[in-house]
Amino acid sequence: MIEKLEPGKADFLGTMPMGRLLARIAIPGSVALLVNSAYNLVDTIFVGQGVGPIAIGAVSLLFPFRVIVMSFGNLVGIGAASVVSRSLGAGENAHARAATGTALSSSAFIGLIVGILGASFVTPLVRILGASGELVQPTYEYARIIVLSEPFLIFNFAANYLIRGEGRARFAMVALTSGVLLNIMLDPIFIFVFGWGVGGAALATLFGHMLTTVFSVAYFVRGKGVVRLTPASLRPRLDILRETLAIGFSGLMRQLSSGVLQVIRNNLIVALAGALAVSAFGVVFRTILIMAMPAMGVAQALPPIAGYNFGAENPLRVRQSVRLSIGISSVITWIGMGFMMLFPAPIFRVFTSDPEVIAIGVPFMRVNAIALLVFPTYFIGAAFYQAIGAPRRALVIALLRPAVGLLIMFAAVRTVGTIGIVAADPLAIVVGAFAVIVMLTHSFRTDARLAVRG
Repeated sequence: MIEKLEPGKADFLGTMPMGRLLARIAIPGSVALLVNSAYNLVDTIFVGQGVGPIAIGAVSLLFPFRVIVMSFGNLVGIGAASVVSRSLGAGENAHARAATGTALSSSAFIGLIVGILGASFVTPLVRILGASGELVQPTYEYARIIVLSEPFLIFNFAANYLIRGEGRARFAMVALTSGVLLNIMLDPIFIFVFGWGVGGAALATLFGHMLTTVFSVAYFVRGKGVVRLTPASLRPRLDILRETLAIGFSGLMRQLSSGVLQVIRNNLIVALAGALAVSAFGVVFRTILIMAMPAMGVAQALPPIAGYNFGAENPLRVRQSVRLSIGISSVITWIGMGFMMLFPAPIFRVFTSDPEVIAIGVPFMRVNAIALLVFPTYFIGAAFYQAIGAPRRALVIALLRPAVGLLIMFAAVRTVGTIGIVAADPLAIVVGAFAVIVMLTHSFRTDARLAVRG
């Protein structure tokens, strides 16, 4: 028997005007993403100003590892959020509750395993990530503490997707913001007052993630959302877990392959151009993430809207949500691209005053700004197919970027060198965005579930 939702809890996803609905979910979602990226950004700024440019390289080398760890949160969170949104649209609250409980317990278990493995192999991890010479010691100091935060990071990612899947983007923002604010408060104390260097930055990040976990657990335990958990719902259901993992697998592969690609890129940059070059690229990478975050917030507003309306068999609103998401996010990223093209040196000075790092990084920044031209199209395409439960198409989009990027990167080593290596990812995103346009056009024309009747 289908359990109907409480009136007024989630039906706004199917009735509110699309522009207003996107704004309601995307604005707090964008803030949440900006805040979440601030963990590594804040560490980079304080470490760069308080320890030095080599320490920026240490933080930069650990970032791909964190991206890989986030992929496990994506695996569970993206898949479960899709199940929850479509279940809410169909009025199946019991199924949504079971999916939420399965996701939370599974992400906690995965996080525990990842944390144990990370803590057991810190030294080999540092080497694999590309640390050599003067980079080894600061990278080790940062890594040995940061691995302890990974169980919380995985759980928080999964929980945040679930909260947004209910359309509660505002609380998702509050949960993430609480942890980052604590990190910002503790970084200068640990680095400048206590003199703990990069280890202090890692410790501040750990405490921040722990606070976000407290907020997320409280949300579900106290029944603040649409889905009210019970102890029984935390017992994983294999049928739901299979569906969750099938849908979330594309998110896992997109994030995992991105992290692996970053590890390869960092190793190549260190080998060809040295420690300062990887520090320079670390600044560029964080800048492009910040410029793209508002657009990613719009893209992450899409899954609960598209998933709910797909489950409610309302193809017109599904199509409207995709087109409006791409249009709004493209405008935002084009503005960011302009800043990166016109003001690369002032952006660098926020992180470091080292003239050599700035000189190396300016062309890196301008080349990577190209990705912002079409990044929203690529990102929204993957999010859309995950939202409607089309894992194969989402997986194709997820794997296209790293595959093309890797080919370009290895070709660049033999031809144009370092500048070609850092240009590989933006060029791969352009190829991926073109593929998304072709796939979306085909889906809207041929899929009966997306056809507008009458």
